Parts: sequence; C-alpha cells; structure tokens
Amino acid sequence: MPSIADQCSRTEAEQAQAIIATLQADIANMSAAIASGQVPETEIYTLEHGISERQQRIARLQHLT
Repeated sequence: MPSIADQCSRTEAEQAQAIIATLQADIANMSAAIASGQVPETEIYTLEHGISERQQRIARLQHLT
C-alpha cells in the first residue's frame, strides 16, 4: 500500500499534468489564432503575452510531474 506521502505526490503530479495539458492547449489555440491572420494587430501582443505567461506557468509546474 502506498504511503500517504506517495499518494499526495501522485495526486499533485496528476493535477500538474492536467493543468499543463490545459495550458498547452491554450498556447496552441493562441498560436493558431495568430497564425491565421484573423486576429487584429492590436490583439497580437496580448495573445503573445498570454502565451508567454502560460509557458512560464508550465515551467513552474514541470518539477511536479
């Protein structure tokens, strides 16, 4: 039987993986929006900033997986 610490670590890792997957999907969607050319020039910076923030969050969560 796994210890409580092992169970908590596994749960934390699973949660981190789920969050990372969501962030990666967000990045893919934002990147696709920019690449499509359908986004007004004024919104590109906002999307690029959002991508950068999500990449930073992924980097902070990586050690939990």
